[in-house]
Amino acid sequence: MKKAFSELCVKSYVKVSQVIRNRKGASTVEYVAVLAGAAAIAGILFSQAGSIGNELVGKVKEFIGKIGK
Repeated sequence: MKKAFSELCVKSYVKVSQVIRNRKGASTVEYVAVLAGAAAIAGILFSQAGSIGNELVGKVKEFIGKIGK
């Protein structure tokens, strides 16, 4: 599972790097970067299901709660 996730991250990085060089897709790159960041955080939380993962989930929920106010 971790190997597949790592390969996905590398492939995504290569594709994003190719798009960055072409300014036509600049807004798409920003969108993809946000999605990649969210996927990375989700992967970390998934792999760290113990106390670290629970603490991170709590912090993220707290942060999201502050944004809505």
